[in-house]
Amino acid sequence: MNCKNLLTLFIAGFCWVFAFGQQLPQYSLYMLNPAQFNPAYAGLEGSLNFTGVFRKQWVNLNGSPSQQNLTAQMPLYFLSSGIGFVVENDILGARRFTSATLQYNYQIPTGKIGQISVGLSAGFTRFNWDGNKLRTPDGNYEDNVFDHNDDFLPSTNVSASAPSLGLGIFYKDEKLETGISVQNLYSTPMEIGNAEISLGRHFLFFGEYKIDFGNNFSLLPSVLVKSDLTEHQTDFSLIIDYNGNIFGGGAVRGFSSKSIDAAGIIGGWRLSEQITLAYVYDFPISALGSVQQGSHEVLLNYNLNKPLGKGKLPKIIFNPRFL
Repeated sequence: MNCKNLLTLFIAGFCWVFAFGQQLPQYSLYMLNPAQFNPAYAGLEGSLNFTGVFRKQWVNLNGSPSQQNLTAQMPLYFLSSGIGFVVENDILGARRFTSATLQYNYQIPTGKIGQISVGLSAGFTRFNWDGNKLRTPDGNYEDNVFDHNDDFLPSTNVSASAPSLGLGIFYKDEKLETGISVQNLYSTPMEIGNAEISLGRHFLFFGEYKIDFGNNFSLLPSVLVKSDLTEHQTDFSLIIDYNGNIFGGGAVRGFSSKSIDAAGIIGGWRLSEQITLAYVYDFPISALGSVQQGSHEVLLNYNLNKPLGKGKLPKIIFNPRFL
């Protein structure tokens, strides 16, 4: 099957699926870690790569979201493939989603300078609900009594797990990186007491283009669109990179031109040939800004920056990403 047929098959399946559910965790440094949300990206950097992300959203707002993500990826030259592993912890108030996902993709050289990759991810998600942190208007919480007066809400710490499946396709050359993916393509409902929770299917489009000017500077606009086919969120970022060592820029996020949620200031630097540190501060633009003081996100990346072993080397080896 050639690249064109693979792309057609993927898009057909992509348009067929349909569902609703909770929003995905928010990360503003998405452009530095595409493997986090697209299994087809794993291994495309041609080297062993680890990325850790910590995000604290809406500081000083009680019960605000907190996310931690660890992504590991590497190429499998002898199979023209890549593998990845993603672990994520997403906390919001009394609920917690913890997931572990394994990724695999097949990579095909296209033209003189490009590669296209088709990937699959499989894993499980554990949902935890701490009923001790919940309070209802009609509940009774006095005189050693703890009763939500709601049959659907637990009064203790309860949990359930479910498998999940995802797909992705990604194209990469020296200037352009773009891909589409779907998360929670297949998942089974999780039953917790009298309640049933399903992982919502989400679709993501990512694009980034590198524009070189001068001998040392590059401009990198990028976009990430997330949708559950009911709501659509767009993140747009613009980064200026100097000599592959120092970079900075800005970002904006919203659901439409009339509902901008936040803007961010991005900065980062390469501490060594293998280690890069990045930080973003998101400041609120929406009405939510009156009750919180912005969001902080830190990313730490380790890239071995050299081929692994003595297996079959890829026909195309790109320069490492600017981070």
